[in-house]
Amino acid sequence: MERNNLKQIVKEIEREAEKRNFVIFPVTSLDTDLPQVASSHGLVEFLNIASSLGIKILYLHTQKYTEVDFLECLEERSMIQFERFVTLHAPNGGTTRYGDSISNGTSIESLRTRLYRIQNRSKFEAETTKLKEFQKEMITLVREGCVKNRRYDQLESITCFWVLEGLAHSITYDDSTVATEAEASIDPAITKILSESSFRHRLEECLQDNSEDEVKEPLLSDSKTQESANIMAQHERFVEAKSEAKRVYMAGQLFPKESPESLASIAEQAFLIHWWHYEPMERSVKLDRALSLHQKGVALEHISGNLQIPKSQIKEAIAQKRLNTRQEAFDLDELEEMPQ
Repeated sequence: MERNNLKQIVKEIEREAEKRNFVIFPVTSLDTDLPQVASSHGLVEFLNIASSLGIKILYLHTQKYTEVDFLECLEERSMIQFERFVTLHAPNGGTTRYGDSISNGTSIESLRTRLYRIQNRSKFEAETTKLKEFQKEMITLVREGCVKNRRYDQLESITCFWVLEGLAHSITYDDSTVATEAEASIDPAITKILSESSFRHRLEECLQDNSEDEVKEPLLSDSKTQESANIMAQHERFVEAKSEAKRVYMAGQLFPKESPESLASIAEQAFLIHWWHYEPMERSVKLDRALSLHQKGVALEHISGNLQIPKSQIKEAIAQKRLNTRQEAFDLDELEEMPQ
């Protein structure tokens, strides 16, 4: 991937702006209500157009890769790998009561797992507390393993824009290699901790100790409750119900004739159904929206804040899209070269 020298580009913007008597106004955020359109022109033509339209002010936003960005990525990757390790090494082939994020079981098995937790809540909470302590310890170990040699505050994005009649016209330059190089040490540090350290052995012992307790098979609820839960999980306002109390209240509004016990069961199962069936689709839609906004020149900071998606996830999606685009172009060239 070609690497943009962002410092040189900033100097070029300043030099070209001075030639055209523009005033450069630095902005700390691209969080604006103005609609934006990304320019398809090069910098010189972009500025020539602005000059021809009588523009006097250029806005310049620079975004640096910071230690906070690095630590957010480190924590996110560490938690994902921790959950995978727990799922793979817990008894019963990954259909366990230890984590929600990853499961090798079917949706029915996942429901059984969560219903077990409801019936054995106090015991499960104690086990969860142990695993959370291990998770925090792992994040600390990963930080100690790779933070020391990192350099921060390097430019990773520049956006220059001007405004005409309420519309922001922008040109953006990114250097994705800044984050890639800064984060290169994270995965090796995680792998080392989960494969060679005493931490792994202590975690395995904890999982084994928890698995020795008798697991009672919970009863699934009746089909009417499951049907009501499915209706609730698909409701447009379900995502707003962030707590158990809100979900129970919502169930009461949707099914006012049900008993309090039934409402609690409907709310719990609606949470599971939404997590298993609908949440992945919603994440996919959000990422597609994020990619579309990035293509239009909207800054990652703005996209992340509006869509509530970590910047690291958006960056990974952008990188994957670029890889896919290059592969599609390669396949097309190869097809055209084939003899007819």
